[in-house]
Amino acid sequence: MKYLAIIFLISIQTSTEKEKLLNRLESFNEAFISADAEKLASMITADYMHSNGSSGPYNKKQWLNYVKSRRAKLDAGTLTVSKYEMQDIQVILYGAAATISGKVVTEGLENGKSYSKIFLVTHTWVLQDGYWHRAAFHDGKLKN
Repeated sequence: MKYLAIIFLISIQTSTEKEKLLNRLESFNEAFISADAEKLASMITADYMHSNGSSGPYNKKQWLNYVKSRRAKLDAGTLTVSKYEMQDIQVILYGAAATISGKVVTEGLENGKSYSKIFLVTHTWVLQDGYWHRAAFHDGKLKN
């Protein structure tokens, strides 16, 4: 019975951490949609690494500069995001680290032209000072 109680407690802790991470992911995505560089800076690690299929890797400073340029486009009206949705989310916890994979579907207008894109994404998150922080990210565009 003692071992069953321990397994139950571990299961609850894992479930709670997964829920916290998914809530953090939702907040992160909301901050990305609005290009809130300040909020995003607080949600990524100091040695953050970001890569995708169309450019080389970005460090934290480079990626936040990209986010700021995105904010300028939103403010100028040259970028409008009508849809940004993460689907098929899978989470694997490894203690104080986790991977998240899924699909991002995004639609909108950029420079007067409509776009519709689908990406496969992989995140690496780490638990630091009691909060989940994104440590790395990679995406690859799927053919539409």
